[in-house]
Amino acid sequence: MLIHPSSRLLMVYSMRPDNVRSALEANPLASEPLELFPPTRVETMSEFDRFLTAYRIARRINQPTVTPAPADIIVASRFANQAGMKEPDNAYWPQFEAVLSTLANDEAKSLKAWRIATTKTGWNAGEREIIGRLWGDISARDGIDLAWQGMLALGHASHEPATLIAGKIEALSRSSLAARFYTSANAALILNGTRSFDSGNKAAAMSNFAVFGTETPQRSLHRRAIQTIRSAFPATVYKELGKPASRIARRSLQAVESWEAYIQPGQALMNTEKRRIRIESVLTACLPSGVFSAALIMAAVAMIGTLVAELFHGVLHPNSRLIYGLGVAGALFVYWQSSALLLALWVLALGLLMGLPLDVAKAAPVHWNPLNHATIRAISIIVLVLFTVWILVASAPIQYFGQNRVAPSAYVGLACVMLSMILPCAAVWARLKKRPILKTVGESLRQVGLFGALAGLAASVILAPIAIYRDARNRQLIERWIQNEPATFPVEQP
Repeated sequence: MLIHPSSRLLMVYSMRPDNVRSALEANPLASEPLELFPPTRVETMSEFDRFLTAYRIARRINQPTVTPAPADIIVASRFANQAGMKEPDNAYWPQFEAVLSTLANDEAKSLKAWRIATTKTGWNAGEREIIGRLWGDISARDGIDLAWQGMLALGHASHEPATLIAGKIEALSRSSLAARFYTSANAALILNGTRSFDSGNKAAAMSNFAVFGTETPQRSLHRRAIQTIRSAFPATVYKELGKPASRIARRSLQAVESWEAYIQPGQALMNTEKRRIRIESVLTACLPSGVFSAALIMAAVAMIGTLVAELFHGVLHPNSRLIYGLGVAGALFVYWQSSALLLALWVLALGLLMGLPLDVAKAAPVHWNPLNHATIRAISIIVLVLFTVWILVASAPIQYFGQNRVAPSAYVGLACVMLSMILPCAAVWARLKKRPILKTVGESLRQVGLFGALAGLAASVILAPIAIYRDARNRQLIERWIQNEPATFPVEQP
């Protein structure tokens, strides 16, 4: 497994340093929300940079504790206007300009931009491009492409543009029937162009506010009343704004109805899949390397046991006072480091038990019976599992997903306590088998470590190809997810 490049990186993934943090810190969305720049800079900006700049502007405006300065609004309005010239078919830019004009208390300019937006043929705020770029940066810095990195990028998804447009346009939507009509039409453009559930939900709420005066008419109106008001809106638009506007209003409301009935329910499926894939992607990324690393620790335990057995092979009667002193010193040290009284008493009890003199001792190999083997293997498996859990909890995916409710050091301590259980067992076996206690302890540790190392190595070899396969499947799903959430999680129609 260490020869093939795809499995080699996975088998040592838990041992590598955290390279993801640098990618997140370098993410442009993590910098200041808005930087002032001359309008001529738009001419040299790429499409991605324009979207990114708009995100940062929107994020600053959306902050409830921040009031943008008039100079910032002027610069942002110029930026939106020139970006719209670069993308003449994208309704997002005149919508953005309308919101900025609303913040500047220029209702006439806002309504004009809001109307111009309805004449566009598409809507794109660059939502998915930013997420995909972040995933690529994380994978590049980490040196391997894994599903959990995609889930981390999705967790940093921002829907600031739709939040800004839907949240700041309410006052304009109340001003006149024309403004309400434009709001409904703009909402339909967002619904037809967005690739995320959150942005679509905000657009549907914006349309409902324009038609019903509330974002959630289902909470205050009966279904029949909702249908009556929704059907009457195009007729009202027809009387005041004409037949073409009435047709647009009808199509806009149909887009909202379609979203609420056939697309929005898919978000529940997405949230369920999000929890499953998040857990599975963490396991596929870290479990093989976690088990392999734990196996290496168990191999080190076996080496220590072998060393103890060889060094103290001829010591038939160890110095009891020295062992008692080490037990007391160990108990004091443990209590000083952890303030755990029970753990300190356990160390003290081990010292007292190990220091008890033996009546008879023979420097001969220790012969293990089936009960001894069962005890050794049980302790070995438990210790192997605890070390694996420690490595998993300390890994980057768990740290970033915030699922480390227990400190990693707690699992290390628990693993060491379980490993120390071999000491009283070895003390009993030494007396029953009439063998030197230190040699018995060393051979017991060697057996525990050897069995754990072999079991961990076998488990990691079995888990690695399964993890590679499942991670690849999840990556394919996440790629589609990033490109288009509603299309990835469709609702089955009866």
